Amino acid sequence: MIMTVKMTFAEFERNTIIERTRLGERTAMKAGRYIKTPPSGYSRAVLSNGKKGIEPNGKAELIKNLFEDYSTGIYSQDELLKKYTLKGLSLSKSSISRTLENILYTGYIDLKKHNIPPYNLVKGLHEPIISEELFNKVQDVKNGKNNKTQKIRQKNPEFPLNTFLHCSNCGSPMRGSASNNGKNKTKQYLFYRCANNCGEAYKPELVHSVFYKTISEIKPSAGVIELFKTILIDEYENYTNQRMVTYKSIESKIDDFKKQQMTLTDKYINGKIDDEIYDSFIQKLKQEIFHLQTEKENYESINSDLNKFISFGLTFVTNIDMFYKNASIEIKTKLLGSYFNDKLFFSKNKFRTLPFNEAILLITKFNKGLEGLKKEKGELFSKFSHSVPGVGIEPTLQGTRV
Repeated sequence: MIMTVKMTFAEFERNTIIERTRLGERTAMKAGRYIKTPPSGYSRAVLSNGKKGIEPNGKAELIKNLFEDYSTGIYSQDELLKKYTLKGLSLSKSSISRTLENILYTGYIDLKKHNIPPYNLVKGLHEPIISEELFNKVQDVKNGKNNKTQKIRQKNPEFPLNTFLHCSNCGSPMRGSASNNGKNKTKQYLFYRCANNCGEAYKPELVHSVFYKTISEIKPSAGVIELFKTILIDEYENYTNQRMVTYKSIESKIDDFKKQQMTLTDKYINGKIDDEIYDSFIQKLKQEIFHLQTEKENYESINSDLNKFISFGLTFVTNIDMFYKNASIEIKTKLLGSYFNDKLFFSKNKFRTLPFNEAILLITKFNKGLEGLKKEKGELFSKFSHSVPGVGIEPTLQGTRV
C-alpha cells in the first residue's frame, strides 16, 4: 500500500511538472519569446531581458536569400533545394516547403500552430530575418498566384525550343533527338522530330538560326522606346497617386483601431469590463491591426529607382536576341516562357507569326507607324505622341498629350 501511494505521488508530481512546463511555454510564447526548437537560421540565445529566446545565426542570410529567390517565381523548390543544400542549409523536400511557410522569420509567432489559445499571431521578441512583404510574395508564389511562366520539362542545351516548338502538320510537340547512321556511331545527327511520329523533322541549326533572325527583327526603334518609357513613368506616377490614397485610408483605419485599443484598456483598468471580454476584444483588434499593417507595407513598396529599372527592362526588350543567344539553357527556357504566350510553328524554313506576349507586342506594334511619321515629316517622336491612342494609356505629359 505504501509503495502504491509513493508511486501515485511520483506520477502526480511528474504530471504537475509537465503541466507547469507547458504553462511556462505557453506564457513565454504569448509574451513573444519563442522557446521551442529554433528553425534553420536561428539559434537559442539569452535576450536583453535576461530570459531565453532565439536570435539569427550565420545561416540567417541564406534563409533570406532563399525567400528572395523563390519570390521571383523563376525557381522551383527542387532547384532551390539543390542550390542551398550546397551552400550549407540542411533542407529536404518537405522541410523547404515548411521553411517557406514559417511566419516566424517575419518576427511573429503563430500561436495557432502551437495550439496555444487564443490562436492568433503575436509580435515576437526575436529579430526578423525577412520582411512581411517578402513573406507575402512567397505565399502568393506558393499558392500559384504568381505562376505566369511555362513549365519546362526538358533542359537539353542542344534543343532549347523543346516543348515550345510544335509540328506544323499535326500540331504535336517537337522533341529533340539524336541518332547516328549505324556506321560511324561516334557521330550524331540532331533533329527536332514530331512527337506524334508524323514524319516532320527539322535540323536544329536551321531552326535556331531562323529563330535568332526572327526575334532580332522585332526590335523597336530608339524613338519608340523613349516614347514608351515616358508613358510608363507618367502612368506609374498616376498609379502612385491612387496608391497613396489607399495608403492613407489604411493608416486612418489603423489609427481608429489603436484608439479603440486605448479606450478598451481604459475601461479594463477602471474595472468596467472583465478579463474574458477584454482578452477577446483586444486580440481581435490586434489581428485587425496586423492585417492592415501588412497591407500597408504592400503600398509602401513604391520604387524610387523606377527610371533605372524601366531603362534596364527596355534595354532587355531591345536586345532580346542577344540576351537569348548568350544565356544558359536554364535561362533560355525561362526567357522563352516570358517571350511567348502560345506555341511556335516552323515550316518551309521560316516561323509562322511568333506569339509574343502583350508587353513586347505593345512596344513593337506601333514601330512601323511611328517610323513612317518620322520619315514623312522629319520630326522627333515626341511631337507625334498623339498618334498612339491605341495603346490604351492616356497620361498627361508636360506640353504633350498622349
